[in-house]
Amino acid sequence: LRVPDVTELTHIVGAPELTLTYSGNGTAEHVYAQIVDDQTGLVLGNHATPIPVVLDGESHTVTFSLEQVAHTLKPGQSVTVQVVTSAFKFVNFYSWGAITVEDMSISLPTRAAAVATQEQVSAA
Repeated sequence: LRVPDVTELTHIVGAPELTLTYSGNGTAEHVYAQIVDDQTGLVLGNHATPIPVVLDGESHTVTFSLEQVAHTLKPGQSVTVQVVTSAFKFVNFYSWGAITVEDMSISLPTRAAAVATQEQVSAA
């Protein structure tokens, strides 16, 4: 899921919230979500978040907070949300599955750039 380019300096600060609608079959209990800076190719916060899934052939929707991040995007930059079936930190050789992502959305906790101003203060 590619998040559109920002138009102004934007700070992503906090835990993004991912909503995922999916269906699938298997014994796997997690997929892993991460956010990647499209310009650098680096994962924000260097973490993948395990998202619990139920692969019983039915459609399910889950909303989950991802790992907290702090990242600055310049105008024209964007990020991509990746959902993957395995992550090195969470390797499990005893599970299997197939998953179909039907819908996905992300809410990024953003802060606009602060404008620094200088005020003259007189001592009384």
